[in-house]
Amino acid sequence: MARSRRVLASPARTLGITTELDPRCNLDTRKAWLWVFSIQVVYGLRIHEVFAIQNLDEPFTTKDKVIIPALNDASNNQNLVVIGEKSKIGTKTKTSYRIARPLIPNKYPELIERLEIKKPLLPNNKPLSTESKAIINFHGKIARTYLLKWDSPFTQTHALRHLANLNGMQAGISLEVRAQSLGHSPTMNDTTYKKRQHTKTTIDILLDSNKQAIDFTSGLLEAKQIIKKYPNSSVAVVELISKIYQKSEYEIEELLN
Repeated sequence: MARSRRVLASPARTLGITTELDPRCNLDTRKAWLWVFSIQVVYGLRIHEVFAIQNLDEPFTTKDKVIIPALNDASNNQNLVVIGEKSKIGTKTKTSYRIARPLIPNKYPELIERLEIKKPLLPNNKPLSTESKAIINFHGKIARTYLLKWDSPFTQTHALRHLANLNGMQAGISLEVRAQSLGHSPTMNDTTYKKRQHTKTTIDILLDSNKQAIDFTSGLLEAKQIIKKYPNSSVAVVELISKIYQKSEYEIEELLN
């Protein structure tokens, strides 16, 4: 990130943070918190859950021996994150353990790259108080402080969680999958969260509905037809299907054979 007061990083622009940098600001701290806000946009995580991600820079093995690759693994095209039961400062996460998927809107398919999600950078702020309430609210209060300081158009990071849900709707991700990824019930998603859906968003969803990817089974059938017609295209087709449906190339190859 440049030290000029006039230059803003791409994540800052994407998040609508437009204030100029003070020459005395700590750029590492700023970049770390921008990454926190960015990953909330992509996954819809609660602020404390960002600090409970288990596979930022190393793989995570589940109880039933499934390996979830590290988020910063360049070959990991599924980009799943594992939320643990506790954050880095020991606070319990609201829904305990779960796996979350990215919620990428059709209009911004490059959002993970644009926000540098695969370059994890957690802030190292630690609470000074030992009071339980102060510790529980620690990350939320600091986040709000920075959002106000940076002249952000929003001051509560929970707005990013709602935005991620709307992004998932625009991407055609089902209610059940969005709810499971966000860590709440489908009823909660379809009532409380839907209240955040403005008219423009509703129109975008309706107009984009015929542009969304076909279901996975139909996609595989189409892929088989293409490979049958163009045998030399199999590698490219497998990679494309893998990226569209966020499944491993190995799994796609097995299903196509």
